[in-house]
Amino acid sequence: MRYILLLYTSVALAVADQTTPSITAITNAALPALDQHVPVRLQPRSMATIWGKNLSPATASTAPPWVTSLGGIELHLVPLQVGCGTNSPPSNCDIVASLIFVSPTQINFLVPDVSPSAYRQQELELDAVIVENGQRFDSGVLLYVSPVGDFPVFQVGYDCDFSLSLVQPQSCGYSQTPGQNTLPLGAVTDLVGNQVTSQNPIHQGQVVTLWATGINSLSTDPNTGLLQQKKPSPITFGVTRSNANGSTSFTFNWRTQTPLWAGESPQYVGLSQINVAFPTCTGAVATAEERYNAAMTFAAHDYSGYAGNGSATLYMPFLVSPGEPTCQFGAGTTTTMTFLPGSCPPGENSCSTPIYGVTVSPSTATGTVTVLDGENVLLIANLLNGYASLPTNLTSGNHIIEAIYSGNSMFAGSSATTTALVPTLISTTTTLVSNVNPSLAGQTMTFVATVSPCCLPTGSVTFSFGNQTLCVGSLNQGKATCQAYGIQSYSGPGTSLSVGTYLVKATYGGDKAYTSSSSATVTEVVQQNPGKLSVSVWTYRGSTGAKEAALGEQVSLSAAIVSGAQNLPPTGTITLFDGSTSLGTFNVELGVADLTTFNFGLGAHTITASYSGDMNFGPASSSAVTITIWTISSFTSTPNPSTSGQAVALTVCGIPSNVTNGYVMFIVDGSPVDVRIASPCTSDSYNWSVSGAHSVKVGLVDIIGRSVPTVLFPVSITQTVK
Repeated sequence: MRYILLLYTSVALAVADQTTPSITAITNAALPALDQHVPVRLQPRSMATIWGKNLSPATASTAPPWVTSLGGIELHLVPLQVGCGTNSPPSNCDIVASLIFVSPTQINFLVPDVSPSAYRQQELELDAVIVENGQRFDSGVLLYVSPVGDFPVFQVGYDCDFSLSLVQPQSCGYSQTPGQNTLPLGAVTDLVGNQVTSQNPIHQGQVVTLWATGINSLSTDPNTGLLQQKKPSPITFGVTRSNANGSTSFTFNWRTQTPLWAGESPQYVGLSQINVAFPTCTGAVATAEERYNAAMTFAAHDYSGYAGNGSATLYMPFLVSPGEPTCQFGAGTTTTMTFLPGSCPPGENSCSTPIYGVTVSPSTATGTVTVLDGENVLLIANLLNGYASLPTNLTSGNHIIEAIYSGNSMFAGSSATTTALVPTLISTTTTLVSNVNPSLAGQTMTFVATVSPCCLPTGSVTFSFGNQTLCVGSLNQGKATCQAYGIQSYSGPGTSLSVGTYLVKATYGGDKAYTSSSSATVTEVVQQNPGKLSVSVWTYRGSTGAKEAALGEQVSLSAAIVSGAQNLPPTGTITLFDGSTSLGTFNVELGVADLTTFNFGLGAHTITASYSGDMNFGPASSSAVTITIWTISSFTSTPNPSTSGQAVALTVCGIPSNVTNGYVMFIVDGSPVDVRIASPCTSDSYNWSVSGAHSVKVGLVDIIGRSVPTVLFPVSITQTVK
């Protein structure tokens, strides 16, 4: 019982600047979350907790016997509705409570051992008054003392699901909230005082103690002087187990056991205990270890006239060792739970009155289905053909909803769990800015949405224009971004905007704690890029600097749209001009139009280009580039005529001095001879041994080994050999 003893460890811490005490609530000390109504109703001699601010100038605790003054304060409980506060008050109008623990925010005390009948009341209404240094502070916060007050289980926690891990006891078997792979476990111990956990499981016939507060229907045992139930309420035992197909089944009405004792704890004032023996099985002897989870269901929160639980269920590990009898639990069932269509917004479970459809398979199963919100029973319904429809009312917050099929004599119980959210949301505001406005088609633009208050909201922000989604950005530290590109070829939702004007809006979708919100629109203008056009000229003999080319030589023209737009190639057409003469109109590919020609005449040619433009780029004209076409000035053979075997000098002149890259080709009777270009004239010697007329032509070739077309000049010589 170490977790109980910790409550009594003595501590004292000074708290400066004491101000007026303020009580916010009085709850059952065992498990305040189980209180179903305000003010709380407690039984005499049970433990209660006051929550608030400035309750005590110090933090202190004590051990039995309890004291009425601790940490500089006293707690007085004034009965109401019985004449207290009048000129002739009864003598029992000021009840001083015994204190266990005090701090600035919490006081634990024992509910006075008074009987409402002594005040001629069915229940006693008390006003809590804190007395500090003789000064009384009346809180106006009430509690009721009743012989049928709240009954919560002391210190409920969660333990590993022991039953589904035969090989590794430390491993949990399946998920059941809260927490992963855990089941709810109350303060249940063996007779020695060791808490029942996955490492200390229950065995058949073993007596265990369930620690609680507020057991009702108590009377004094003359032998012990302790309050006890003369006829303790039965406890129903069930079993959770894994089926061969990997599913889990539940039997919640397996056996019923009458407690051996139910009443005040002889060890710990303010606590009650229930001693009960776990059922004993009568099956065949087990040959291997079998592990299960036992379910203990017992009466709790049954104060008449108030909505609340009629029962509570805890899960604990149950072990069958080899040599012990095995247990039979009935045919397995499967329970499923879904939200009925229309009971909540589409895709959400955050409505205050969801309707659950619970189906138990096989459909021949009969009995009841209980729907719980955590440990709180919401409602119970009878199955009809294996089905029940169950509307529930939920308070704001996160809820773990469980549907439990009770089982019957033929079928084992089973359950299903889901979650529900009923939010109390914090309002948000969303603002939107653009980093560049106006922008150019193809230019990167970034929209930044800021959600306030910063920086706890989570989720995403949707950026849109009209009914089109631009992009969705995740919220990080209160901000979400959307990067877009102005692109004319818009074809649906994406990250592009065409040239035009757009009203862009950012919408925060909200999360479990914060509301959704939308920004004011930002008017984003996307404009055309200004047209920029360049022209270049290229020949095989690059040393001419694109200023010169031989007559008949290949000349390549290229016009390109200059664009810095990302992933946005210009389209449209480009027209090339030689002076005022059109050389042709070409479709733009990847922003470029090309022309190759061999037909430029002698002289200077002024090359320009014009671009038609498109939706992303404006029209443009290029600056001029001039290229000069030249030819040789003379081509001679000396002597001519010649005699057989006589050397003849072939000479070509007029090649520009800067054209030195390549060869002159003399074609004699169809056979080419290449001679390195020289300046101002290039010569070669040739002789003929055959008399007659011989044809000599001249041209240019590039460096040997390159596949460059030969340029033939429009001249030739007829060499006469005698």
